[in-house]
Amino acid sequence: MDILNLYYDAIRMYNAAAFSFGAKNYISELGLARKFDNLEAIELNKAKYNLMAEKALLDDYEQSAKNFEKEIDKLILESNIIEKSLLDIIIPPNTNFNLTEIIKAKEDDVYNVSINELSIFLTDTYRILISNRQEVFSILKKDIRNLKKKRLFRYTIFFLCPIILLLLVYFVFKFKGIEAPTTIVGAIIIGIISSSIVTLFSSLFDKYKNKRYYRISTLKEELRDKNEKMTRDLITEFKEKNIEKKIELEIQLKQRWLKIESDLFDNLIKATFNDVEKDIFELKIQLKKLIENYKDIFSCFYEKTLSLFNQQEKFTKKIENVAVQIKEDSIKPSFQLMQDTLLEIKTVKNEIEQLKFDI
Repeated sequence: MDILNLYYDAIRMYNAAAFSFGAKNYISELGLARKFDNLEAIELNKAKYNLMAEKALLDDYEQSAKNFEKEIDKLILESNIIEKSLLDIIIPPNTNFNLTEIIKAKEDDVYNVSINELSIFLTDTYRILISNRQEVFSILKKDIRNLKKKRLFRYTIFFLCPIILLLLVYFVFKFKGIEAPTTIVGAIIIGIISSSIVTLFSSLFDKYKNKRYYRISTLKEELRDKNEKMTRDLITEFKEKNIEKKIELEIQLKQRWLKIESDLFDNLIKATFNDVEKDIFELKIQLKKLIENYKDIFSCFYEKTLSLFNQQEKFTKKIENVAVQIKEDSIKPSFQLMQDTLLEIKTVKNEIEQLKFDI
């Protein structure tokens, strides 16, 4: 409260004049030395007035800050609910993933890692791994769709071949003038032979299941290798930031991620992509609303804070009120003493005037 120092300096100047040596001698002659000394011994309680000024200036701000904190706590709670919903979508509840087992180090005080620090690291690691998996699954989905298109095209060709062949035979018999019964029997025989050939060729050339299995297996191996490397890199980064608390923690984290990797992959493969995308889209809408609410809350708090610097007249008036109180508490006692002194002087004067001198 630098501005109050001006008032404190003024009080000191007043006291220096009021409690001067001449004033002390004069007061002593009147028999009021004790009162004067008691008055001079009174020190100004700066802490009291600083607190009054601070409360007057920051009362609105403190209330706004409390409201801001309450609203932020609500947003954090909503954010945690959205995050849990996202985890339930990507990792079903029956998946063997127990975060409390990983962060149990806090209870045992083994690694001396704070719960917030570890939670942030795990959350970031999880998001990176999930992002990587989603990218691979998008590629896998596209490849399987292409395989289905090729398979459908191949079966269409094989299906049309017997029909085209029968039509050719029919026109040949017709132009050659072969008798109808013979034509029908020949067409049936040729149709059976053609169907058998088409079926045989279809089974020989249909490698959709093998290709699909091979593609999934290949991506699974690639994903495992990539995730192992990514996990090692993330653990290395965490280890470099936490040199003194690294060895056992990195082992547990690596084992945990590698343990759930297979279940996580299988669950995501079996999941219906459309349902997952729909749920994620709904969560995205909720998250967008959450961000908008945060913007509104922060803007309101920012305006309240900015008002501390814009409402100069209002705050000047509050400072003046505190200054009046300082004046009342600091100068009023000396004026009271002065009035008492004048009263004593008048009393003495009256007593002197009433005296009768015998000559």
